[in-house]
Amino acid sequence: MNLMKKALFLLLVLVIGTLPACKKDQPHNPGTGIIHGTYKLTGICYGSDVPGDWNAPFTDVTSEKTIIIKTDGTITCNGDLCYTETSTGTATSGTISNGILTVNNCSEMQYKAYGKLFIIGHGCIGVCKSRFEKIN
Repeated sequence: MNLMKKALFLLLVLVIGTLPACKKDQPHNPGTGIIHGTYKLTGICYGSDVPGDWNAPFTDVTSEKTIIIKTDGTITCNGDLCYTETSTGTATSGTISNGILTVNNCSEMQYKAYGKLFIIGHGCIGVCKSRFEKIN
């Protein structure tokens, strides 16, 4: 009987050890790949105290500002990509590659892309970011 208990215990340990770990609580691991499509501005973050803090919280916004990312790495926007703002009207364009967004008439900016999100880090003291969510 003692041998039977040891065998069951060993079997239980093996079964539990092969179950996949839950990843729900693990943080996002943003990449810098090109995710093609159309995105709409849904959040902005103004001036967090920690420079480069990609985890600083966003404030949800309502805006008609959109970006289109094409397969060749070009990006167009119906607003100004150089600043963290919700307005449209001043169309801008640029290119994205290896985590860098280059837009005419402003400094290079970092971006993060993952899931349905495209986040642009704007140049400012601390952190200023724009969050775009894929709409198609």
